[in-house]
Amino acid sequence: MLVNDLIKIIYYLVVVILQKLNRTKNTIKYVAPNLGFKSFVELNEWNFGSAESVPAIKHEHIKFPFGNYFVELGGENQQQVRSRTKFIMNKIAEEDFNENILVVSHGRILREFSGLHLLNSKVERPKNMFNCIVFKFEYETTNKTWKFVEIIKTDTN
Repeated sequence: MLVNDLIKIIYYLVVVILQKLNRTKNTIKYVAPNLGFKSFVELNEWNFGSAESVPAIKHEHIKFPFGNYFVELGGENQQQVRSRTKFIMNKIAEEDFNENILVVSHGRILREFSGLHLLNSKVERPKNMFNCIVFKFEYETTNKTWKFVEIIKTDTN
């Protein structure tokens, strides 16, 4: 996908949602400088407790999905992350019904949300989450479910 294709997607956006990190705010300023945004703490990255900001190599012996390893350090387990992400995504979809919404977040949150909805899909989830990847979903308001539409890879991956 080229930058022009991304601009076409952004043209149809009504609202941008992001996590409360400066990195995501910087992304929005670059990608959609004229759009306002709302931020939600529930979209923040996986809470690793006292392991936050510790080099990943110190925890490389722990394999995904990590079990309760980070819970014991004051963080979250996979189910907690998925529940939190599903809750806020549903809330966003209900509040902004019939709107095109861009949710900007980081790898693990996107991976957990997509993991919930790609289980029955024929599309394989990417092994790596690149710097810019778009997961397109539709929200079914009648039964309050998410339908996976496509993965849009950018020219950076």
